[in-house]
Amino acid sequence: MKGYDEYNTILLPPRRPGSKLPQELLDAYSEQQKKKEEEEKAQEEARAKLAAEKGEEEGEEGSGGTQIVLPDVPSVHGSHNVEVKPPKDGML
Repeated sequence: MKGYDEYNTILLPPRRPGSKLPQELLDAYSEQQKKKEEEEKAQEEARAKLAAEKGEEEGEEGSGGTQIVLPDVPSVHGSHNVEVKPPKDGML
């Protein structure tokens, strides 16, 4: 969008208190919000699909061990699943 300075600050003409923002700015904001919502929806669908696929795989494997799944935390390497098996003597 036009009207930004070298510090990425938007430059607007003076306006009276209480007057509306320029329509171009409102349109740009609406467009940005729609893109953000679409991206979030796509990510949520991808997570659901991945979870469904993992659920099918786990049903086939049947490893018998205790599995702890870490929450979805953004990281450089993505999310990791950690499998923890109880000790041989049966005590935790």
